[in-house]
Amino acid sequence: MSETCVSSPGRECRSATRLALLEQRVEALETGQDREERFRKDYYKDREERNLREQRLESKITEMDGKLDKVVSYQEDQKIKPGRLLDKLKENSIWLVLAAVLGMVLGRLGL
Repeated sequence: MSETCVSSPGRECRSATRLALLEQRVEALETGQDREERFRKDYYKDREERNLREQRLESKITEMDGKLDKVVSYQEDQKIKPGRLLDKLKENSIWLVLAAVLGMVLGRLGL
C-alpha cells in the first residue's frame, strides 16, 4: 500500500498504513459507542417500565389489603353473631319470665 504523501507528492507516505489503522480504530470506537448508547437507552427504558409495573402492583396490593381487611372484619362479625343471638334470646326469655311472673302476681291480686 504505497500512497503518495500530500505534503510531498514524490515521496512514499509511511503514515498511510497508520492512518488506515487509526481509521479502523475510530470506526470500532464509534460502533462501540453506538452499541453502548443503544444499550443504555434499552436499559433505562426497561428500568422505567419495571418501575411503572412495580407501582401498578403496589397499588393493586394496597387495594387488595383494604378488601382483605373488610373480609376479615365481616368474618369476625359473623363469628360473633351467634353469640349475640344467644345473648338476645336469653335477654328476651328473662323479660318473658318476668312479664309472666308479674302478670300472675297482678292476676292473683285481681288487677
